This record gives sequence, C-alpha cells and structure tokens, in this order.
Amino acid sequence: MISTRKPIINEETKLLNLEESHFCDVKSCRIKPNKLHPHFVAFANSDGGEIYIGVEDRKSTGERLVGFRTKEEANEIINVLAEKTDPTLIDYSVEFIDFREKGYVLHLTIPKSPLVHYTSDGSCFIRRNASTKEVKGATITELAFSKGIFSYETIIKKHVAINEILNGAYLIDYIKRIESSQEPLNFLEKLKLIQRDGENHVPTVSCLLFFSDDPQIGLNTKCGIKIYRLKTSQSEYNRDFLEDRPKNIRGPIELQIIKTKEVIAEYLQKSMIEIGNKYVDYSYPSNALHEIIVNAIIHRDYSINDDIHIRIFNDRLEFESPGRLPGSMTTSNLLVGRSSRNPLIERLLNQLPDMYNHDIGDGFNTIYKELKKFGFVEPKILELNNSVLVTVYHHFANNSEDTIKLLTSIQINAEQEDFKSDKKETEETYLFVKEKVSIQAFLPNYPDTMGSCLIIFNRFPDVMITFNFKDILNDLFQGLYTNAIYKLRRFIVAIDKEKHIYYVQLGNNRFSLNEIEVAQLCDIIDDFSEKYLEGLRKIELHFGTFPYEKSLAFEAGIPILKIKRSFYKEIMEFVQEHDYEKGDTSWHIFDANPTMIKLYSKKSDERYDAGHHVILYPKQVQNESYSSFKTFDEEVAIVWEPFHDFGNKKSLMNFNDRYLWSAEKSYEWFTNELIPYVIYYNEMKKRKPLFNTFKRNTFEDFRQTLKIKDYFNDCKVRKKINLSDVLTIKRLLELVNNMQYFYHNRGSQSGWFTAEELISLYQSIVICLKHTPLNEYYYISGNLRFATGTTLDGILSDIDRHISTIENGKNSFSIVDTALRCLIVSLRDNKSNLNISQIGEMVGYLTPLFNKQQKIDEIDRYS
Repeated sequence: MISTRKPIINEETKLLNLEESHFCDVKSCRIKPNKLHPHFVAFANSDGGEIYIGVEDRKSTGERLVGFRTKEEANEIINVLAEKTDPTLIDYSVEFIDFREKGYVLHLTIPKSPLVHYTSDGSCFIRRNASTKEVKGATITELAFSKGIFSYETIIKKHVAINEILNGAYLIDYIKRIESSQEPLNFLEKLKLIQRDGENHVPTVSCLLFFSDDPQIGLNTKCGIKIYRLKTSQSEYNRDFLEDRPKNIRGPIELQIIKTKEVIAEYLQKSMIEIGNKYVDYSYPSNALHEIIVNAIIHRDYSINDDIHIRIFNDRLEFESPGRLPGSMTTSNLLVGRSSRNPLIERLLNQLPDMYNHDIGDGFNTIYKELKKFGFVEPKILELNNSVLVTVYHHFANNSEDTIKLLTSIQINAEQEDFKSDKKETEETYLFVKEKVSIQAFLPNYPDTMGSCLIIFNRFPDVMITFNFKDILNDLFQGLYTNAIYKLRRFIVAIDKEKHIYYVQLGNNRFSLNEIEVAQLCDIIDDFSEKYLEGLRKIELHFGTFPYEKSLAFEAGIPILKIKRSFYKEIMEFVQEHDYEKGDTSWHIFDANPTMIKLYSKKSDERYDAGHHVILYPKQVQNESYSSFKTFDEEVAIVWEPFHDFGNKKSLMNFNDRYLWSAEKSYEWFTNELIPYVIYYNEMKKRKPLFNTFKRNTFEDFRQTLKIKDYFNDCKVRKKINLSDVLTIKRLLELVNNMQYFYHNRGSQSGWFTAEELISLYQSIVICLKHTPLNEYYYISGNLRFATGTTLDGILSDIDRHISTIENGKNSFSIVDTALRCLIVSLRDNKSNLNISQIGEMVGYLTPLFNKQQKIDEIDRYS
C-alpha cells in the first residue's frame, strides 16, 4: 500500500539526527535500486526495520534533506523491491513524506519475514547492528533454521539403531495412551518420524527427542533442561549463590516437562513474597508455568548445542530457550502471531490425553492471562543473540495491603444495602440488576463488534470489574448453565463447603462470595450470554463468516481461500491494469494497490452501488517444511476483513451483494468471476490470430470448460447442519459422526449434563439397535461402559436400568463420545432398516446434545 502524508512536527530534525542501527537506515535519493536492494532484503531476513530514502550523508556539506522531486522518480526503486526480491516480500509498506520544496522522502517499513529472501542476482543479506552483510552456504541454512523454514527436527540420524526406539517401553506406552491401534513401525512411518535408508529405517531428530530414553546420546548434543536455584536477586551471579547443584533434566520430552514442573514446584514451595512489611505465601498459576515450559520445548532450536536454562531467583524466574523466535515472530507480535519451529513435536504433544499444548498458537496469551488473573505483573520477553529469555517476576501489580487481602481471600463486610432489582435491554445495551450483583454491558453491534461489560457487587459498590470481548468469552461464558458447586465455571477457583464460601477470580480480583451471591452472579451471566451471543450471531450472519476457521473478523482477517503465489502475482498484475481510473469496462473496478485487492465502483450500475466494496489482502500460509529456500511457489491465503463504512450509514444492512461485501460474497466473486477471468484474459493475450481467421472464444464459453478447482483451495472448514434435513440414514450418520468428533475432542474434559440430555442419547441408541441387525454386541457393550450384556436383549435391559439412575450432574465428555460410537457402528454398514419416522424420532432424541454442542462450539469459535 502506497500512501502520502505531511511531515509531523520536528520530523525533519528527527530524520537528520537519525542514527543508523539494526532497525533503521537512511539513504540518498540518488541511490541506485540495485544498491538499495541488499539493505531491503537484509531487514526482511533479520528483525525488520525502516529505510528513509531522501536524506544525504552526515558528511554532506549542503542541504541534507533532499527528496524526490516527484513520486514517479521513485518508481524504479519501488518496482525493483516489489518485483526482484526472491521470493516476493508481501506485507511491507511504502509511504511518501511530502516536505514540499525539499521533495518527497520515501519511507519503507519492512517486517521480519518468515522466509529467506534474495536479491535479483541470488545474493542473501542480513542486518547486523548498523551494517548489511552478505551470507552464504551454511550461514543461509542456519538462517533458515532460525526462521523455522526448515526444521532441524526432520533431519535423519543414520547412526542410531531404530530397534532401540521400536522396542522402547515409552513408544509402546505412548501409542496405547493415544488409543492408536497401529504397530510401532507403522505409527512412526505414518507420522514421518522415521525414513528409509536403503533397506533400513532411520529415526529423525524429533523421533529421538520424543521416544528415545536419552536423546542426548543419540543426537550427540545438549537437548535437556538445566534448573538453578540462585539465592539472590542480582543479575550478576556466581557459584556461591547456588542453593545446591543445578538439576539436569534429560530423557523424552514429555518426561522432561513432568520432571521440570516437579522441580520448580518443589523450589517454589519454600518461597515467600514480601509485600509492605509482611511476608506471605504465594504460588504461581500452574497453567502459566506449564505454558512457559512447553513453549520453550516446542519452539527451541534443536540445531543449537545447548540446554534450556531455568533460573529461580529470589525475585523472579528466568526461562532461556536456545534459538531466536521463528518465522515472522517478534516480541511485539507474540500475542497475535503464529509460527511453529517444530510442528512434529508440537503434534505429538497435542495428541496426548493431557493435551500438553492444548492452546495451539495461544501459549503466550495463556501465560499473560493467567499471570494477570493472579495479580502478577506482566512477564518480560527478550530476544537475545541466539536465545529467547522469558522472565516472570515475583511482583504483584498492586503491591500493597490490598494484595494481601486478595491473596488470602479476606471477606469484606457483607452488611450492605441490597440493590434494587432491574432489567433493561436494547439492541446495543444490557442491564440486569439483582439484589447482590449487577451487570451492565454494551452488546456486540456494528461497527463496535466486540462489546464489553462491567460487574458490580453490592458489598463493594465502588469497585467496577470490567471485561473485554475475550474476557467475556473465555472467563465468564465457560461452563454456562452449570451448578457452581461443580467448579465448571472458569471464574470459580475454590470452594469452602463447610463455610459455604466460593472463591472467585474476576479480572485481576480474587475474593469470596456466599451462596446467594454466587447463585445470582451465575444467573445473570447465563441470561447475559443469550443476548451477547445473539448479537454475535447477527453480525456473523451479515459478515458471512460461518464456514471459515474463525467466525468473526475482529483483530485479524479471515482466510477465505488459498492460491499459488505465482498465480497471485498474475492477479495483482491484472488488478494494476484495471484500476478504475484507467478505463470504463466492467472489470475496471479496482482501486489499484500493490499489496491488496481493493474493489471500487465509480458509479452505481445494475450490479453494484458506488463506492468501496471489500479489501482482500494476502497472508503467508504456514508450511511445515520447504524443499528449497530460493524456489518458492507455495500458497498464499486471501484474507477478508469487514470494510467499514465510516460515513453516516453504519449499519449491518449495508453488508449485501451491492455495497459492502461479506466473506461469502467475496469468496463467490473471487472463485466464480475473478479467477476465471484472469486466466481467460491472460490466455487471450498469449494468442496471435493468423490472418484474422482465429475465432475468439467468449468468456462464458471459456468458463464452462475451466476446471476452476485446480486453481485454488478454499478455507471452509465448517458446514451448517440443519436437523430438519436429516431424513435418511446417510444424513443421520453424518450428524452422528459430526457430534462424535466434537465430543471426542473434549473427551478428557468434564461438563454439566442434564438427565434429559443423557437419557435422550440412550433412547436414540435403543431405537437404532432395535432396527439394526448386528452380528455381535461386544463393541456396543464395551462402549456403553455400564453394560454387561452381550445380546440385544441384554444391552436393552442394561440401558433401561441405567436410565433410571441418571441425574443432572458433572460427567466426562467421553461418556457421550463412546455412546455415539455405538450409533456410528450400527449405522455405517448399511444394515439398518430405520424408516423416516424412526429417523425423525432419533433426531429428536439427539437434539439436546446437538444444541449443547452448538453452544460450546459457538463460544469457542467466537473466542
């Protein structure tokens, strides 16, 4: 995107005094494009930075701020950077600063790239301090490792005998715990953890790290964890400060995680924190420590011969992990970025029942959130020369007597006058007041699609606890409609059953509530959730985002499809040619921009209203490995985000096919119109009619024969299921498969189930079994868990007895998962003779659990 702006106050002085550094460079506008190109590539290959073009060297004796006389004079520079960088750098920005009579200063902002880039002659450069340096050979490979382009975890180790892994107890135990039926050799082959070397199999680095009894021996490198307890708060320390010898943690990765958590917990149990003049016990949130340890293991660079170092000081914890941040990750985008250096290790951990990295791509968000929840100050994350250092401090955000009260959960005087009950709702606001607690909220609406709320308790009416969009979904809405006694609501952290006291964590505040207060709080949150989610559904309907990975575009856009990078370049060339100012055909509808596709109609016609319709921009698709650092034609995602009309017509009704385009409308236009026409247009340009006898195909004729699916992959991952459409056994099986997949993925979690939900599930199984002949019933009996019968009559009797014992309460999601498997086995072999009436009855019985699935999935999707 190229923009022009006026200089800010004192900007000329700041530019003239600007020091060249690791992140900044200044150049004369007389510089040749091929001389500037290495600096541009170096910033992209390193940590990103800025280049100002139009500032003469400090040694110059004349005027130093000498910009381009016209913006067109910079075209050659911009074109070389845009077209000659290999592979193309997409998301850099270009702006002109208009210093009037002194000319235009060209300002380039270059992000840290997840790729290795080269100049047009194949040279590779990096930025080191204030210098640009060329790198070659092994150094480029190291650069690729550091970016996560090529993962060291996939390297094979030929000298290690595979039998040591295959016969190891840990591999066999792992396969058993993830409920895989594969033989060890097939299991490792399928996950690409071993590779063939002639007649033999050899393990990869990730295979040894995860399944070898001592990976350090097989890899001949350090790959463990060292833990130090240092009796000091100083940054400089020596052996004298060690409480005892450093703990060396070795072995398979999972065991390293377990042992590391145990050692840290043991050290922290002996620690106290000073607040004011008092010492109080404290404990770190286990989820935060867990995420820091797991992130260090998953994202460290195993090509570096070093351990992870964990240092426990009197006032802080330090976690130092080998290797810089991978890909385009920086310390400033950790909470929104996503990049994995070791995807195989990440996947192996994720398959475990304990879900070690359950928040894939969200680890640092969890760390920040959990520390904040317990009142700790934010952690500090630094990228050092060849490592990442995470520091967690033993300090609280409110370092006072108030903090002691929160830590020890001292009750506040309950003698306070009750609130006057009230309830008011509009499309934009929500108010619900009960005697002990009230909630006020701005509901999701357009253009403020997020909403927010605050909660006030009558015992401390001057304290207003506020919640943003993520807090509402992740803290308040987890465990909706569940009895507080089961602690399924995330904000309930502990219960003193003898005193009938509930300890809750809301925002940074931890305090106690009695049974009446917590009951009213839960009732209000349940009621509020209906209105809040209704607002999100309304926005989603107009945005057309349901089929895609994330249902709402709040902080980031939604990828709607993926195309080859080379084809994206062809599309962008077409866009530049068809700027709305360059012609009047039906395809001159682009507000041409080098970094995005911007749709614009000059005037209203039979198809579109005048104005902008949508902005679609490219985004790097994360890949697990690359065959070459220079040859790059991987996919790029086309990303949609809502185009906001900042005039007087701020309404969701403006999202329609004529004015502001939804994600679904944009997808249909891109795949049904733009892609076919660009292909057709380029084909027509290549053909040269001979003596004017060539018959020109029409676009419609061409489109009829085009295999459009060969040119893109869509990003639709979700399909709406309408229960009214489930009229056949095939559709019933699709419904049950969908439900089983959902509940299976939450199998290790617990949830609140009503008696109606579970009884209805078992009644649907009864109908299915009565009308489906099976050869044997051992599988059914085993998955129902409570059943002992091995015949149809025996199973039906077992179900009947079990139904009479079911009550509302807390249960594992796996109960539903295994019961649904009984339906799948019964339906999938086409032996069932269910008629349409019986199918409808089964759908009715499955509806309560289907509705529960939709509600949980909805909250997960929006958050």
